[in-house]
Amino acid sequence: MTSPDTISNTHQSEIYLSDQFGPQLLLYEQQAGAGNRTYDTLQRAAGIPPNKMITILAEGVLARTTVTLAITILHEFVHAFGKAYFPKPVLNHPFEPWFPGKRTNEQGCSFEEFVFGGMIKSLNIWVPPMSLGWDGWQNISPAFGLWFDENEDQWFVHDPAGAQAIMNDHLPVDRSRPKKLWPIPQEWCQRLLTDGMWNDQVTRFGQRAYKLPRLEYWATYRWQRGGPGVWKTGQERWNAVPRDPISDTAPTWL
Repeated sequence: MTSPDTISNTHQSEIYLSDQFGPQLLLYEQQAGAGNRTYDTLQRAAGIPPNKMITILAEGVLARTTVTLAITILHEFVHAFGKAYFPKPVLNHPFEPWFPGKRTNEQGCSFEEFVFGGMIKSLNIWVPPMSLGWDGWQNISPAFGLWFDENEDQWFVHDPAGAQAIMNDHLPVDRSRPKKLWPIPQEWCQRLLTDGMWNDQVTRFGQRAYKLPRLEYWATYRWQRGGPGVWKTGQERWNAVPRDPISDTAPTWL
């Protein structure tokens, strides 16, 4: 998919989706038709004992995968159109503008927060000796559900490459407050895939129809404590010295 540039110093983009989306959607569509459960292998790989394994219906994973794909396409199109219409006159000039109140100029994330009320993320299991492939697989097909947080860029640090520059002078990193996290109910994903949502609910209630629900009873908090781990929450995923640059970018709190 491409988005043409319109004026000088703008850029044309090429968007490449993961080639795993198609096979995963086909797999879970077939499994959902047969009423199958799934992801037992992943739970065994994570060391979850049989009596603690949860039932994960393929129908639910299919809905979450479909929603993830749709939001990924929207997210990347935002980047493409932004780079087509906002000039980057010099090499060290930020590629994208800032939304008001955002610390980062990550347009795709800002778009998701504006439209849905938060950045939608998969709830992953990833413990040694599982490979990065397991983590990537769950990002495409969220087996264990979805969640979102309140201030996605609250703890972001400066990116010297300039792609996601930080407005440190105006909105510094705030480590004094926790991040608030909410689970996303499966019912929300299912409603997004119905004709009634778009033909009836959206026409009646507008953007409120598909805003992420904030289930306060199920909300949780994460503090940045200054200890080891990617987000300094006290956990260290691989205990490597120096830490692996790839695994060091992954969340360590689950």
